[in-house]
Formats: sequence, structure tokens, C-alpha cells
Amino acid sequence: MWTLNIPPKVKIFIWRCYNNVVPSLSNLCVRKVVSAGLCQRCKKGAESVAHAMWWCDKAYLVWSKIALCGLRRRFKGLDCYEILKGLAEGLKKEDLEAMCMVMWGVWVDRNEDLHSERCRLAADLVIWVIWVEGLLKEFQEARRALLTAPLVVKGPVVWIPPDVGLLKLNSDVGIKKGGLFCGVGAVIRDDKRWVVAALSKPIHGNLSPEEGELVALREGLILAKQLKLKLSCVELDACNVVSKVSSDFIDVGESEFLVSDIKALFKEVRVHNCQSISKNGNRVAHNLASLALASNEVFEWHDVLP
Repeated sequence: MWTLNIPPKVKIFIWRCYNNVVPSLSNLCVRKVVSAGLCQRCKKGAESVAHAMWWCDKAYLVWSKIALCGLRRRFKGLDCYEILKGLAEGLKKEDLEAMCMVMWGVWVDRNEDLHSERCRLAADLVIWVIWVEGLLKEFQEARRALLTAPLVVKGPVVWIPPDVGLLKLNSDVGIKKGGLFCGVGAVIRDDKRWVVAALSKPIHGNLSPEEGELVALREGLILAKQLKLKLSCVELDACNVVSKVSSDFIDVGESEFLVSDIKALFKEVRVHNCQSISKNGNRVAHNLASLALASNEVFEWHDVLP
């Protein structure tokens, strides 16, 4: 049942029918919520789940509008558990999905009849069944479109080199839960993807993820300043940090001094653009941060691959 291509709420409803936990009047009577379990729609018997779904005269009016109505006679006298088991064993998947949708529609019609005092006439039930079947078709078409749609990822999936003659800095942080230090990684590459400089460095202190990202970015900018490099672009996989260091507003939080340092360094190393990138595109910086976290040693590379 859980593999059927029907809305999740209908799956849950069918599961409740299967386990006899739908609030029919009989079930409510057993739990002493109501005093009588007689079906209030047809007055011909106790309203069990199977009666509400199949044997009530009002329910039959709904079933009579669909092509699979003849199946109803095969399950006369059975409870909902046995009916659903028989349907699952004897129907094709598409027909079973349609039956489940109509069962849900029967229950919705029953609730509106009892609680909203809205009793549909026979002519209205034709439209009602068409609407229920239309819901199933709409759901399946939307799900099909979603499954076949191309995956759209914000930002580049892989690292993209800067323009000819320019340099790009990527930074990242690795934080171990409950640890006393974090690891930062930074890598500066040119338009030919060559590593001009790279850094893997442990930073002692219990930093938040945002503070760690800011420290990693600052360490990368300090590395560029020490080597007298001019950067065109900076990338990291923390959108909140990108927004904070790109904003003209003055940060007055706990990271105020870090943001101020970074903005000053941006001017010194000529950074014109700070942007976010996917974690996959920031993998080199991430691996350098992980190295620092694992080794607790400082590593630095100039014009060689880490």
C-alpha cells in the first residue's frame, strides 16, 4: 500500500482503515465517545469502517458512479482489513490506486454529510467522483513532472576558475562537536586552476559555525596579503557569512571585529566580489579544513599542490 502513487494523506487514511482506527460511529461507541453506533445516513446497521466505506446506501451512490463498482459485491460481509487485502491481491496497481482514492472520497462525503449538513444529490455525486479522480490524476502528473525535472542547484556545482589573469580564494571551516579547536582551510587558485597558495591551520577556541567561517575567510585573506597577492573573488559555502561581509551595514554582534577585519582586508587585497558556492564546489578548502582538524598542525603551500 505504501508504494502506491497516491497522495500521502490518502495512504495514511487507507492505513487507518486497514487497522480499523478510523473514527466510525461503531468505533466511537466502543470508546464511549458516542452513545450509539447506528449509521446515521442509512439507519440500516452499525456504522463500522467497512459499512461506512462500502455497505451504506449513501456510500453505494458514490461507488455506482465508477467502473469498478462490481467489485463491491465480492466482499459482502467482510471487514475493511479483508476487503483491502482482497483488493491488493486482485487488482492492478492503477485500479487499486483509483479504489483507494474513491474510498477516501466516500469518507470525505460521509463527514460532510454528517458534520456539515451537506447532502449531495445523485447528480452532484457524478461531479464529486470526477473531482476525486481528477485529484489523483493531478497528483500523479505533478509527481511525474517533479521526478523527471532536471535538478537545479543554486550556485556552481563544481569550482569555476576566475577570469584570465585573476585569482580566486576559497575558504572553509571544520568544527568538531565539543572540541576545543576548529580547523580552517584556504586555497588561492588562478585561471588555469593552479594552486598559488594554500593553508591548513588549527584555530584554538570554541567557535560557532559562523565565527569559524569568518575566521577561515580572514586567514585566507591574511595569506594573500602576506604573499602580496591581489584577489578578484572570494567564495565560501556559508550564505549567511557572504551576506554579512558583503553588507554595507555595520555588524554589532559578537562577530563585529571579525567582519571589520575582513572588510579592511578586502580593500587591501582588492577583492571585488564575495559569493557563495555549493559544498561540492568548495571541496578543496573543506578538505584542507578537515586536515587541520585531524592533524592539529599548521601546513602552508606556495605554488605547489597540497
